[in-house]
Amino acid sequence: MLTFEPMSLLPPLPGCFALKDMSDHLSSQQLSMKEQQRVQPMSALSIHPQKMLSTLHQDNSNLAATSKTIYNALDKIRHDYLQGRMPIQTLLDKLKEKNFEYDY
Repeated sequence: MLTFEPMSLLPPLPGCFALKDMSDHLSSQQLSMKEQQRVQPMSALSIHPQKMLSTLHQDNSNLAATSKTIYNALDKIRHDYLQGRMPIQTLLDKLKEKNFEYDY
């Protein structure tokens, strides 16, 4: 008969690592509301995500965010801006809103 040991009693697998502190955890890498509000105008100015990250790190040296965190924030901003529409539909709506004339 085959029996299994509880995971806590087994030695760690080679290559596995434990979190040394909570800064390694994904939840600590999320941007605060204040930091998200700082990213939005920078994205409107087409500032590179790595530059955004360094700016946020200058303000908060304990920030655990990575460039992936910034890319996720930019994706959320874009998603909110499109409001479920296709990018071309958003463009046409903006043109109509600003009274531009166009043919299609």
